[in-house]
Amino acid sequence: MSETNQQPESLPLQQVPTPLQLPHIATNLSRFTDFAANHALFVDKTALLQTLVDQKFVFLSRPRRFGKSLLISMLKDLFEHGTTNFAGKAIYDIWHEKTYPVLTLSFLDKTNPKTFEADLCRALRDAFYDAGFHEVYDFIPDCNDFRTLSGRLVRQVLKGQQVVLLIDEWDDPLSSNLNNRADYEQLTAMMRHLYTWIRESHAFWFVLVTGIVRYQNTSFFTGEFFTDISMEPYFAALVGYTQEELQQYFAPYITRSAWLNHISEDEMLEQIKLYYDGFCFDQDGLVKVYSPWSINCFFSQVEIYPDRIPSFDSFWMDNANAPSAILSYIKLHRPNLSFLEQVKSNGIKLSQSYIKATNTIDDMPFLRLMLNTGYMTIKEKLPPNPDKPNARSYLCNFTNIEVEELYAEIIISYLTGNEGATLSEAVKDYAAVLVAALKAHDMPTAVNAINTMLSIIHYELWQGKDREALYRLLIAFFLQIEVTPCLVRQEVPNNIGRSDIEAVLGNELFVFELKLIHNKPGKKGQAQAEATPTQTETSSTQAENTPAQAEDTPALSPSSQDASSAASTPSANNIPGDGDDAQNNLPQAEAYPISLATKLRVAQKASDQVIDKRYGSGIFSRTIEKRYGVVLVISEADRQVCFWRHFTSNQDLGSGEVTPININNPPQEIAPDQSADPIS
Repeated sequence: MSETNQQPESLPLQQVPTPLQLPHIATNLSRFTDFAANHALFVDKTALLQTLVDQKFVFLSRPRRFGKSLLISMLKDLFEHGTTNFAGKAIYDIWHEKTYPVLTLSFLDKTNPKTFEADLCRALRDAFYDAGFHEVYDFIPDCNDFRTLSGRLVRQVLKGQQVVLLIDEWDDPLSSNLNNRADYEQLTAMMRHLYTWIRESHAFWFVLVTGIVRYQNTSFFTGEFFTDISMEPYFAALVGYTQEELQQYFAPYITRSAWLNHISEDEMLEQIKLYYDGFCFDQDGLVKVYSPWSINCFFSQVEIYPDRIPSFDSFWMDNANAPSAILSYIKLHRPNLSFLEQVKSNGIKLSQSYIKATNTIDDMPFLRLMLNTGYMTIKEKLPPNPDKPNARSYLCNFTNIEVEELYAEIIISYLTGNEGATLSEAVKDYAAVLVAALKAHDMPTAVNAINTMLSIIHYELWQGKDREALYRLLIAFFLQIEVTPCLVRQEVPNNIGRSDIEAVLGNELFVFELKLIHNKPGKKGQAQAEATPTQTETSSTQAENTPAQAEDTPALSPSSQDASSAASTPSANNIPGDGDDAQNNLPQAEAYPISLATKLRVAQKASDQVIDKRYGSGIFSRTIEKRYGVVLVISEADRQVCFWRHFTSNQDLGSGEVTPININNPPQEIAPDQSADPIS
């Protein structure tokens, strides 16, 4: 990553911007006047501000790190000084408002219900003082009762004068306390007093409130007082960078990044789009924007290290504190996560009324929270229902690669019992070992890594009678820690069936087939195993009738006549659901030994299934040189892989019986041939 690159032949060096020709990118500025003071690149979004102000009382919902604080700073400067500091900007000739004192409040990190009222009163007094009402401390020096303070501010300080009020991150106190009902309700009651005061005091000329989630019972969304512009097409690009703005303002960076990567500018733009584009806040589903934070951080690498290839890292999620609401929610509700398979493959259909609805602590669907926080977004507007022509609905999915990559880490952190959203170093290490072992075709080491990670999933999550979907989800997420999410897919269809997992590692495709064995006693007390069929087998007749794509290399092709005897009971997507009593409902498989003959038989049938149904013959075909099958036979008694098989369409590359990780066989430092006994 640190080497100096030579220019590609298609782009002469003299056409590549030099480091001195790159405009300065500031990633730590949120105050408008600081951009000019630091000679920093500024993407002009001011053309929309006059129309925004004409709405009078406005609510704007956007994820973190989208420029809401900068928007507030621009409005503050315009109301205080007019267009003095906006020469050359789009707003300069169209702004017609008078000047007003401006109050600014931010609720970010004001999450402690015990101190919230005092914190609010202190912030409100400071806001009045900063707006020029210096007498506020003489009249009201130490009042920490909001209702008393707010009334005195109107009567003794404003005295009929109107002001502008700008509130940032209004919902952070509530989002941070979704896992504590008493604290949440205490904060809700306090906010109800605040927004009732704003509505009834008649002291405000213009009010803008920004945040992420819409919450009920705060007097904020009561009646028609506030105009919610969050999905209005006109304001869809109010914050965030459009494709046109990206190419206009960052043109020198695009050119130099393409040169460093030995690719064309069009190819560079396509990669940037895959990683960072796709946020949609438009009820027509047309306008897509980039996270400003991600774009600024990505290109700032080129400014700081102009001879290094910029890395496609996850910038937005690392700094947006977006996991807070998600983590609070899943700790309280334990939502069903099985929908992720559908999201990754086909997307989720949601109505506009569902997306825009307000929430309570008891009624906040997980998908709506995912949309509000930016983890998912609108991909396209769907054709109208003839029976409801005015009702809009959308196809929604993960926003981009950056978001999906970090989301996998958040969910695994939750599944492994971590308090925060950061993966433990041990999980990261084992994920790296897993991917490296697969690339080296070292299946014993790969399986050992999978089992080690499965063994730390806390027991409350192992619910339901058939958990094939959970195993599939977990293994796919383990891979995504090290592999770009778009290269790991679950239930990949062709015209015959669906594979469990397909992962592209370099120029090789690995097709995983999972089989679960339920340990049951036989007639003479010996184990009698039943292989749980995957959903792939039972739904193959319903798969899309799309012919397999032509390939540069042969797909896995039939090599066995015995592929039709697998059982055919559909899999249930039983990942934890709301209100389940994990300890009482947890099914316990009887730990009778599974014979080696049974494991071999199950693995052989699974291998035949992969070959006969030509799994791996669909997507990714243009980049794949070699295809491999991997069967993982999972013992439900141990909730670990007990047998594996590795093969191609015409060659058995090996198989192995696995000793489960337990108190007598704890995880060891992974080394080849440590976790399985090869079978010739």
